Amino acid sequence: MEEIDKILTFYNSQAGLVNSLWNFYAIVVLGIVGFLFTHKDLFKVVQNQIYLAIIFLFFASSNAYALYGSQSILYAAGLEISAQVNALPKDLFTDTFRNALINEKSATIPFKIMLYHLFLDIMVLTAMFVFPRTDDK
Repeated sequence: MEEIDKILTFYNSQAGLVNSLWNFYAIVVLGIVGFLFTHKDLFKVVQNQIYLAIIFLFFASSNAYALYGSQSILYAAGLEISAQVNALPKDLFTDTFRNALINEKSATIPFKIMLYHLFLDIMVLTAMFVFPRTDDK
């Protein structure tokens, strides 16, 4: 039982790290979108769009790399929790609690997280190049 407590503590701290990485990503993306809204004229110059895109790609790839590593660890910890809970005597928990614990502490496959990150990156890059041109008529 003490082993499960250690794994749950580790899982929760790792989940906090993953959430922090997503929050940091969201803040940067919202900052870029806000910058695009307030400085449209600056981004009508293609060279400025390219500079911002390069900076964003560097940030996004670094964030995705850190997120992939953290999510992989979180996913493995979730699998370990499932194995440990299933190995406990059946009379220790009710089936409802056992299933809730296993389902709550299961993480998304890291590859799916990377696909979602890539989708968001493409949307941000598209906004960088399309949005400043919407006023041109």
